[in-house]
Amino acid sequence: MPNQREIARALGIAQITVSRALSNSPLVTDETRRQVLAVAKKMGYRANPYVTALMANIRSGRRPTDQGCLALVSDTPSRERMFSHTVFRTWWEHLEKRANLRGYRVEIFLTGAPGMSGKKVNRILIERGIRGVIIGNCSNKFFEDNRDVFDWDRYACATPMEDYNTYGIDCVCTDCYHNTVLAFQHTLAAGYRRIGLVLPKTVVSRSYVKEWLGGYLACQQWVPEKQRLAPFLGSPNEASPGEFAAWYQRWKPDVLLCLWGEEMQWIETMGLSFDELAIVCINRPADSVFSGVEENNERVGEMLCDSVVNQLTHNEYGFPAYSRTLHIKGVWKEGRTMPLKKTARGSR
Repeated sequence: MPNQREIARALGIAQITVSRALSNSPLVTDETRRQVLAVAKKMGYRANPYVTALMANIRSGRRPTDQGCLALVSDTPSRERMFSHTVFRTWWEHLEKRANLRGYRVEIFLTGAPGMSGKKVNRILIERGIRGVIIGNCSNKFFEDNRDVFDWDRYACATPMEDYNTYGIDCVCTDCYHNTVLAFQHTLAAGYRRIGLVLPKTVVSRSYVKEWLGGYLACQQWVPEKQRLAPFLGSPNEASPGEFAAWYQRWKPDVLLCLWGEEMQWIETMGLSFDELAIVCINRPADSVFSGVEENNERVGEMLCDSVVNQLTHNEYGFPAYSRTLHIKGVWKEGRTMPLKKTARGSR
């Protein structure tokens, strides 16, 4: 269907003039209005009733009485479970704030809640005319279970889970590769040379482990071969203190890159100080004592909203032929767990 810009181009006039003519504005002459209406009719132009109603409210100074709705879908069994991690809470809070600014509200739909299912959630979304969907923190099985259950062609979608980008969904997520490189750079600048990495086994099978592990392995090219350490795979929930201690004795790192700092319990058990083994978090918990990179999860929530709203605005539904991923970079935060080495102090 043609738009106002095409009508203006056909007549050789400004788009604002076409807009005024179509809204019966007194700022255009009767002759211009007749020309615009004739060409609009010939080209098959139809005004969008939702936009027309919204603009009428704006011009009158009244606030819109209704909001569109975006659905946040997860297969967690409860809101409490979904918000059990601060990252997910931050996504949600800033997604909701951004949606309100864009004229939308956000509602949560849990396919894993008692009495709910993907099929039931899909039916509710269709009945209520909700077409904007954010796929939130879900299990690895979510898409396998719901690939043929949801009418995906009806929805404008985005997700913060990079795993789901492989299904063709637009993704907004933290830049794990950049954050790992940034952490490595700061440890080198602080005088550390034997830089180790610890990753939980549970993330090794996920697609984004390539970002953390890939960034670390790439950065090892910056140090002599004898200073390149093999990563340790395992968290305190997956590996014993003895296993970690054996890796530590084998590789003798002077600083440990990790995700959230869970490894502190191993360090304390071994009786090591931060001067002996510094700790740097690639995904630093906010307001913590750790040195490391703090993800901009607030920005992730905002951009998730913008991604879906932009698709809705342009009537883009279903998975795109070429999905997009927007990476949000983190920022370095000084903490108390990585003292400067003497060589670094002397060089500054």
